[in-house]
Amino acid sequence: MKLRIVLPLLLVLTQSACSSLFSDEKSGTGSGTTNASGPPPDKIEPDVKQAAQLNFQLGVGYIQRGEYLVAIDRLNKSLEFNANFAEAHNALGVAYEQLNQLPQARKEFDQAVSLDRSLLAARINQARMLCRSPEEAAEGERRLVELASQPDMTSPDGGWLEAAQCARQSGAMDRAEGYLRQAMEAAPKAPRAPFELAGLLHEMHRDVEARTLLEQFHARFGETPATLALTARVEDSLGNATASKQAVARLLKRFPDSNEAKSYKTRR
Repeated sequence: MKLRIVLPLLLVLTQSACSSLFSDEKSGTGSGTTNASGPPPDKIEPDVKQAAQLNFQLGVGYIQRGEYLVAIDRLNKSLEFNANFAEAHNALGVAYEQLNQLPQARKEFDQAVSLDRSLLAARINQARMLCRSPEEAAEGERRLVELASQPDMTSPDGGWLEAAQCARQSGAMDRAEGYLRQAMEAAPKAPRAPFELAGLLHEMHRDVEARTLLEQFHARFGETPATLALTARVEDSLGNATASKQAVARLLKRFPDSNEAKSYKTRR
């Protein structure tokens, strides 16, 4: 489950989800999204419906634990009980995507949308898959911007975050910046967008702005391994070796077991 802060995205899952990656914009990333609350269609015997829902929930749980092969087995079992279970198809797509089995992932997202266009999580995932293709990225970005403005988005910044990622992948940094600022406006209390924007500004060599944003982030949300690592890079780019070393020292002291800290330890 990849979080860009780490949720992130996912896109969640939060959309991070994680991205998260796992939040249903119909009822609850990223960067891939799924849902464990929506019921399958009504025209099913109660015991079969319950079996489909149970296996779906187990599958989502395995995805969240990173056990994607087991998740695929559970989700396929769910679909054996109810082949028209859109949320299960969507979750199955997320599992396939995490295993980098992109054609299968895209097939499942498309199937989920064909079964239930009101499932915004699946539509976001479908659009994200378009962003992976240079020929289709513009359409994927357009769809994400359209979805970002949907009034029933539970995570109001989710669509903007994914649109920013899509634009960023295409090298459209100015558009990505605009989407991230839209995300901050839509969800002013959420930490992911300001972190993502600080990273983008650093990539654009606007490090003074990135520093200011990181200082504001730390004052509001506190320090994280990812933000301290980014602070070190920003200060290094600004030629402030002392501040960079101080950020690394705080990272190693406060979060010694984080991936960011381990990365710095291996450089010594």
